[in-house]
Amino acid sequence: MEFTKEELLEIVSNFNLGDSHATEIVPLGNGLINVTWYVETNTHRKYVLQLINTTVFPNVEQLMNNISYVSDMLYEKGMISLNIARTNDGKLYFKYKDLYFRTYRYISDTISVDSTDDLAIIEAAGNYLGQFHMALNDIDVTKISDTIKDFHNTPKRFEKFINDVETGNKERMQEAKEEIDFLMSFKDKVNEVEKGLKEGYIPKRVTHNDTKLNNYLFNTITKKAVCLIDFDTIMVSSALYDFGDATRYLCNKAGESETDLDKVYFDLNLYEPYARGYLEKGKIFLNKKEIELLPYSSLLMAIELSIRFLGDYLQNDVYFKIRYEKENLDRARNQIKVAKDIISKTDQIKNIVNKYSK
Repeated sequence: MEFTKEELLEIVSNFNLGDSHATEIVPLGNGLINVTWYVETNTHRKYVLQLINTTVFPNVEQLMNNISYVSDMLYEKGMISLNIARTNDGKLYFKYKDLYFRTYRYISDTISVDSTDDLAIIEAAGNYLGQFHMALNDIDVTKISDTIKDFHNTPKRFEKFINDVETGNKERMQEAKEEIDFLMSFKDKVNEVEKGLKEGYIPKRVTHNDTKLNNYLFNTITKKAVCLIDFDTIMVSSALYDFGDATRYLCNKAGESETDLDKVYFDLNLYEPYARGYLEKGKIFLNKKEIELLPYSSLLMAIELSIRFLGDYLQNDVYFKIRYEKENLDRARNQIKVAKDIISKTDQIKNIVNKYSK
């Protein structure tokens, strides 16, 4: 959807920017869900304007209440977080022609990275996630709504995968038979976290649910992690999902779209600093079972991504955007390679977690 500069200035004028008013608006980033603009003002104060994707997040009220509540809690604990600019009449979002917009203060002097060899940055990211979970350890989880039901519920994802296999494109099923057989072997091995949440031996925590490295902001000079961004998937689940998703992503430096599987592996040289950073705080608040399952969490998330990509391929690519016909199959093979490498390195991964959880 295209907007003129005049339309965007009109939209921004409905937000309370204090003694500032917008003078320049330009596109920002390349996000796949929301549309984002960078806003300059006459006082040099900077903001971010976003068009909320209501197809993905239909309940804007719940979405913004989650973000506001968690951000306020983080600020109370002395941490930097998303600073929402409310509308002139005090709301968390503005409706314009059946479209929903929100505005945040721009966090200056920060950078984001998609991947890095800088172990200090990786450790800082892990440490920040530990701080994030610890700061929200005493939050009232009943005040948090699910923005996407069963987002990281691997047993539910597996039920869908089984249905995708049963009803999928027969030609594609034959092509992916080896991958299907491998993933089906995990049918009874993906229930531990959800079982623990249900039975109470794994605590329900406020989690970010999209802890890829590019959702951290780092100080441009010190390289310390300043904050997490993209709070749309803030929900109540397990800290294991956040840790597992972060590590299965960042430890595969080749990225999810790499088709040369010789380049795809789970890099323990990246896992160790992230785990060390996370457990500096994590060992304080995680219980014994959560620490025990940290190595498993990386495998669990690699399997979850594998079944999502492959299931979508079998259903003729109805969910994930693709650039070529077999991209979802290639993505699934990529994550399966990550999963297999994690399995081969299980003892080393456990030793790392044990080393830093004492």
